[in-house]
Amino acid sequence: MQLNPLALFGIAAGIAALILDNAEDKARVVNAEYKRTGRKSGATTRKINHAIEEVLKRHRFAKIGKTVQPAKRFQATDYRDYHTMYVVYETTSEEFIKHYETYFINRYENQLDNKHEKSTGRVCKVKDKYYLYVVVAD
Repeated sequence: MQLNPLALFGIAAGIAALILDNAEDKARVVNAEYKRTGRKSGATTRKINHAIEEVLKRHRFAKIGKTVQPAKRFQATDYRDYHTMYVVYETTSEEFIKHYETYFINRYENQLDNKHEKSTGRVCKVKDKYYLYVVVAD
């Protein structure tokens, strides 16, 4: 059976779209170079603040959030427009992660895409770690 040229073009276009979609997903990166740890304190707040400032200097669009699984959270459809997730804080404390998420969303509210000062979703504990992150697009 021989396919007509239009059918071949359609197949080729479909394959190209799949390859590009896959390449786009692979271009999305979870970056931990700015990851900080520590108890809730002035010193830890300053370390996280410095990390967020470094990220925001280089990007125009950003959003702050918390998660227990950075790579999985970053694959969610609501983050499709963002290309990099910077993990800026790691803790085993649910109290600390909730505090820092609200604190930094409020601190940088004029520079962020966040619609609320804190997440509306619940946080479940996986592997005893919580992560504060900044996702960016530009």
